[in-house]
Order: sequence, then structure tokens, then C-alpha cells
Amino acid sequence: MIVAKLTTANIHDTKAVLELSKKLTGKWYGDKGYISKKLSASLKDKGVDSIITVCRNMKAKEMLLWDRAMLPRRFTIEIINEQLKNIS
Repeated sequence: MIVAKLTTANIHDTKAVLELSKKLTGKWYGDKGYISKKLSASLKDKGVDSIITVCRNMKAKEMLLWDRAMLPRRFTIEIINEQLKNIS
């Protein structure tokens, strides 16, 4: 399942993820802006694995090879979303 939500610039992205996670199952891929113990714990309680890149100064997390390969694919999705936003 794919879920999406558009928010204004003054809303932090983690708040939108918490709302969207009500409908999520499986895995959720995020960037460094989503590093939050509260968010990870909330998603884990709902049965969603959060796969997030770590900052350079952080200890690397163990992750499946598939998850490591899928994480950079987020960039492609962000580019498509940006193009859709600009043409509408």
C-alpha cells in the first residue's frame, strides 16, 4: 500500500508520518530528517519497520541487503513528486 499526505511547510514531516502510519504495514523508508526514537517506537508498536539512513557521526545499523538497496530509491520518488508539484 502507498499512502501520501501533503502538508504546509510549517508542519514537521514526522507528524505526517504518525498520521499516515495508521494505514501502513510492512516497511517505511525515510531519510535522515526522520531520525527520532519516538517515531521509530511508534511505528514499531504498529508493526511497521522503519528503515532510515544514519548520519555520518552515528553508529551504522544492521539492515537487510534488500533494505539497503531500496533506501536510495526514495530519491527517485522525491524527484517525481517534485515534478508533479511543479506542473500542477
